[in-house]
Amino acid sequence: MNVMDKGFIKRILLITGITLGVYLIFRYLLPLVVPFIFAALLAGCLYPVAIRLNSIFKIPYKISVAVTVILFTAILCALTAGVLYFAFKQARFFVSNYPSYRNGILSYAENICGFFEDYFGITKGKIYEMLQFGTDYLGENWFEKILPFVTERAWGICSLVVSVIIVFVFFLIGTALIMSEYSIIKSDFKHSYIFKKMKPLFKSLKNTLSAYFKTQLVIVGITAVVCAIGLFFLGNPYALIIGITIALIDAFPIVGSGMILIPWGVICSIRSDYVSAAVLMAVYIICMLSREILEPKIMGQQTGLRPIYTFISFYVGIQLFGILGVILGPIGVVIIKNVYLMTISPKEQSP
Repeated sequence: MNVMDKGFIKRILLITGITLGVYLIFRYLLPLVVPFIFAALLAGCLYPVAIRLNSIFKIPYKISVAVTVILFTAILCALTAGVLYFAFKQARFFVSNYPSYRNGILSYAENICGFFEDYFGITKGKIYEMLQFGTDYLGENWFEKILPFVTERAWGICSLVVSVIIVFVFFLIGTALIMSEYSIIKSDFKHSYIFKKMKPLFKSLKNTLSAYFKTQLVIVGITAVVCAIGLFFLGNPYALIIGITIALIDAFPIVGSGMILIPWGVICSIRSDYVSAAVLMAVYIICMLSREILEPKIMGQQTGLRPIYTFISFYVGIQLFGILGVILGPIGVVIIKNVYLMTISPKEQSP
């Protein structure tokens, strides 16, 4: 075995070790420290506010920290309560009007089925008959199916809610404690041996991850607003819920907002509702252009992830970590890439 083969094997082993290390950290260490990671990030954002309150009102710094955290919690709870209020209001409206919606949907379905029956030469009413049989069966048995499902998982849902509340309390307390000694903690960290050795990595990760999340948040927000406005213009009573749902779906690679908007527009065209079809297509085009224009502009070259790598990271992340893999997959790829560039790539570039 020549020197080149040994070097190649060494690089493969190092990449494998880095990948395995990232996986083990995500699987076992991250769940234990993630509340405090977010607490540190929030503390960095709220620290200037606490300093400002301390200098303006001449109150003890720890009191300004407590006031800042309480104000943040109040604003967060108010925003959450507002979104939930409108969401539940629209959900209640939907449930109360479900019978009329069901009849309308079946009427539209009958027209669409008739179109395909005529196109393919199928006996009139056959497709709709099969569709109606399925919906009637679900309509008659939905209570029997849903009630046991909810009953069996009620305890798990309650436990999850309690766990989320406990984690949130630890998150707030951690934020307050970090803010109370923020300058000392920041100084100790910056002068630590680990930080000095890993400073380039931390800086690179900070830039790439902040660029990635900033991009996704901006695009999701724009998509939600555009969809909600478009649906509100059409008089849809569930514009907010549907707009947010489409925006979240759009965040997934390949899937995109077109998965909902395009079929919806086609159905409107079949029903000869050309105004709705045009609005939905316009909303889709705006959302698509927003992502295509803003994503490279905001992210630039900071992440360096090609679309195919992003797609693979989503898939692998979901397979390994479930729905959280949508976030952890790209983060893992960014970490592996940066560690590789810092540990392996410089050796490859050496003369």
